[in-house]
Amino acid sequence: MMDLFGEKPRRPRLWRMHVIDAGDCEGDPLYQVIARFQCHRCNAQTDWMKVENVTTAKRGIPCEACNKPKDTES
Repeated sequence: MMDLFGEKPRRPRLWRMHVIDAGDCEGDPLYQVIARFQCHRCNAQTDWMKVENVTTAKRGIPCEACNKPKDTES
């Protein structure tokens, strides 16, 4: 079968930082976890960050260094 519209454009890959250390956040009712993240691609690390829950921490956060738009890199 012939494809009339071509391939669907895909969005660029989103590089994520993953948890390297975590603990309970007892003082704040909105946040259950505090965590530190590290990017395995560029080795960037964050300081301690409050995270809503364990699932959000396990999902990771976008790496600012690896996800720069192409036009701002110089």
